[in-house]
Amino acid sequence: MRVHRPNSVHPINRKMSEMARRHDVIHDIDCIYRNTTKDFWCMFEWKNPGEDMSSTGTLASMQEMDQAFADSSDTYRGLFIVRFGFSVDSFPLDDTQQLEVVHLYDGILLEGKTYTEGGLSAIQHILDYGRILR
Repeated sequence: MRVHRPNSVHPINRKMSEMARRHDVIHDIDCIYRNTTKDFWCMFEWKNPGEDMSSTGTLASMQEMDQAFADSSDTYRGLFIVRFGFSVDSFPLDDTQQLEVVHLYDGILLEGKTYTEGGLSAIQHILDYGRILR
């Protein structure tokens, strides 16, 4: 798979795309978080309001990575795809902002939730407990 929007990825990933075979997949996860106190870790993918959730190939790649991590670690809690109601570059994040969270584990959609407000608390809950705030 070739990089479709080369300006949206790191230069090293663009170079890897040039070096890779045509059907290989290169995926850039936005954040891998480890909670050392409660001994768990998870992945995050950040999405801007107008950004596509992901192409079929990218989503399949993320599910494949999620499955591999779930199979290899008892402390892995899953992949959280977070769509902000504001630009990812607009900070600070606070509880007046909205966001949508989708939680995958072992390649399977576990749950999703839209927060009309409380963005900061929703992310903090995932960092503290490795699950979506209800």
